[in-house]
Amino acid sequence: MELVEGKNPDDQEDCLSFWESLAHFYSHFLQAYKGSPALSGVITPYLNQIYSFVVKFYQHAAEDDDVVNALLGVIGDMANVINASQDMQLKQGTKAVLCSADMYNFMTRVESQIQEKEDVKGTYDWAKQQLMILNSSC
Repeated sequence: MELVEGKNPDDQEDCLSFWESLAHFYSHFLQAYKGSPALSGVITPYLNQIYSFVVKFYQHAAEDDDVVNALLGVIGDMANVINASQDMQLKQGTKAVLCSADMYNFMTRVESQIQEKEDVKGTYDWAKQQLMILNSSC
């Protein structure tokens, strides 16, 4: 689903709502495997796709605080779940995505756009903290 300028505002709201719901689904999916031995086999194949989802839809929904909060929650949940794992191989493998220059650039771009938004800033700070913990643990 893509937002198209000049289209029905209700359709655009539906699209944003769908993206927010999908982000919440990803967060719940990730948290369901926190501490599970099956974590590596479940998350690793999808990590790049989840990250791509977050980046792509942030570009289209940067002005919608609810969507941005949900997308930042996905990033924080990915890092949080990996941080809880004892599997160093999993941590090393996911670090390539979650602690990459691309992720740093993405988080910097988000930070510059949310300075005035306290409700989003809290989620941003939590996600950033989770990424820092992951980066220092490997």
